[in-house]
Amino acid sequence: MEFDSVDSVQDGLDHPVKTWLSLVVFLMVLSYWLYTVLHRIDYPYDLEWMEGGMLIHALRIQQDLGIYVPPSSDFIPYIYPPLYPTVLSWLSEFWTLDYWMGRGVSIVGALLATSALIFGVRRETQSWSLAWLGGALWLSTYEDSGTFLDLTRADGLMMGLLGWSLVLIRLEWFKLAGMILWLAFLAKHNAAIVGLPIALWLWREKDLRTAWTFGLCAAVPAVMSVGWLQYQTGGLFLTYLLDVPAHHPIVGYRLFWLSELEMTRAVALPLFVTSIMCIPKLWSHQRWRAVCWSVAVIAFCAMTQVELSSFPKIVGSHKNGQVPFAIAIWLVALVSWVSFSRWSTLFKKSERVAQGPSYWMWTSAILILFSALMRGHHGGFTNVLMPGLWTLCIVIPIWCNHQRIHKGITFGAIGIQCYVGLWTASDMIPTSEDRLAGDALVAELKVRPGPIWAPHSPWLPVQAGHSPTAHLIALWDIDHENGPLVEAVELIKGDIRNHRWGTIVSADKRLGFGLLTHYEYHQSIRPKGRRFLPKVGWKVRPSYVYRPKVLQINSSEE
Repeated sequence: MEFDSVDSVQDGLDHPVKTWLSLVVFLMVLSYWLYTVLHRIDYPYDLEWMEGGMLIHALRIQQDLGIYVPPSSDFIPYIYPPLYPTVLSWLSEFWTLDYWMGRGVSIVGALLATSALIFGVRRETQSWSLAWLGGALWLSTYEDSGTFLDLTRADGLMMGLLGWSLVLIRLEWFKLAGMILWLAFLAKHNAAIVGLPIALWLWREKDLRTAWTFGLCAAVPAVMSVGWLQYQTGGLFLTYLLDVPAHHPIVGYRLFWLSELEMTRAVALPLFVTSIMCIPKLWSHQRWRAVCWSVAVIAFCAMTQVELSSFPKIVGSHKNGQVPFAIAIWLVALVSWVSFSRWSTLFKKSERVAQGPSYWMWTSAILILFSALMRGHHGGFTNVLMPGLWTLCIVIPIWCNHQRIHKGITFGAIGIQCYVGLWTASDMIPTSEDRLAGDALVAELKVRPGPIWAPHSPWLPVQAGHSPTAHLIALWDIDHENGPLVEAVELIKGDIRNHRWGTIVSADKRLGFGLLTHYEYHQSIRPKGRRFLPKVGWKVRPSYVYRPKVLQINSSEE
């Protein structure tokens, strides 16, 4: 199927009324998003349970302690590159290290990602109307990606860098695009997945020299930085980044069903409408593509109606089993998507299509696939869907333009989806009761004998004046059979056995690691009701205080 020229614009596409209506939709979604994030930015406690651990990373860099160190009770790093906590440590030279700083960096990154998307759609379609709608659609996926766009996590910064790297390729700023992609890799290494596909596309559409220019500007600094980090950490950098997660299991139904469900639901209406309207054109060009595409649309629609609890029963397996039915659907959808983007033209110069649509369809297929893989990774949360969601939000308006789908239909589908996709802000914004409960917990920890280990929320002891300790998720990351650092778990168990901590504060009574053998339950400090719960992710909070058991000396020893 041939795409229309990138310079073609639908008649009346940017009529002033339509453009202003689209801008109003964008500003409404943007205002609602800003209202939410600005009411969260100064909350002095975890909005998501891993935020405090990221602050500990920045604190260690500030104190020149390093983050890729042998695991211990004091610290175990997350399995991420160092750019984000490094930026926070730089900012902490001017301001006190705190949550607002990390969230501010993420908000800037989110706005960069939004501006890149708007600019990219405008560049490809020559339409401000579609550009504003694309930006609104992206911001409306805020809840679908776990509200990570404003958290003290690396995702917002990574998306801002990745988005502009992809857009700069189309502006032919290849060197700058490569360097920004390198920075995106240093923020979160899954950004690197688009490097090779972009180089292949440039080789196909431009020439080998252009592909090498981009590749060298991205790969050389990446290889040099990895080499330097490997040298500085005694080889532990890649151990944490690649070897540790390589020993984590893959959750089958999340990889082959749930991830696709979550991404397509976030943009369901415009994706469905535009997919249906493309079928007649596909049929007139090549019928097998129309059939393949129709099967994919029907399959995805069917999957959206299957409840999570029922899906493993349908495919005859559970988390880590084989899921042939899901794999078949997924492969049909992927083949149809790739065939629709004329993937074969990357290697057959006799069949050339408009560069813009082929580029974005090609990169979107890669990012959607990799987002699904990351979601399927053990512990993968919805934040890993961000690259897939972003690329869907840029592809859909471009797709509508190049397939000449009626502007009213496009506006209605995207506008309704933006409204449906809005979240309940009150559910995302901490209350004054949450703050008071957090203040009370910090006050309680100040009078507890130290050192204190709060594995679910290790920044709380720091706020109470105690030393930082390891985060539970990082401990879980290394606690896998045959993992490269699994032996270090015995060190933590030994510290529990030897009563290293004067107080352990857990979110539940099933922490493990020998806690109940060597420590005794003292009291509950669980806030009443739902106060002080994180607003997204695993909703855990400090609840139970444990103290070392008094050694019992039997009479025979006396």
